[in-house]
Amino acid sequence: FCSDIVMYRYPDVLLFDAEICCEENDLDGALASLNQVAQRAYGEEDYYKTASKEDILDDILTERLKEFCGEGKIWWDYIRMGVVFDRVASLEGKENNKNILLWPVAQTALNLNDNLEQTEIEY
Repeated sequence: FCSDIVMYRYPDVLLFDAEICCEENDLDGALASLNQVAQRAYGEEDYYKTASKEDILDDILTERLKEFCGEGKIWWDYIRMGVVFDRVASLEGKENNKNILLWPVAQTALNLNDNLEQTEIEY
């Protein structure tokens, strides 16, 4: 967790593009990027035909869950897309807890960098 190297695979880029297009109300662009991932995964053109923004965002999350299973990305996807309190049962009713979505700074990082300081965390 101390590495500065961030790796992206092509499906990650396509799903980010779909998310951005969706947020900019370019639903056709969002579906085009989403369907590129689905084409490779399922071998079917136009796998997703959904029209509403909410449905497309849900489909993007579904594909991210499948594509990046075990890679630790979905936590940040849930936070970024604003669904973490709906999708993570252990966070139910904790929306107002201070710093609930943050992870503590690793002890190794604290030991290696005198400029880092762990702030108060309430779980």
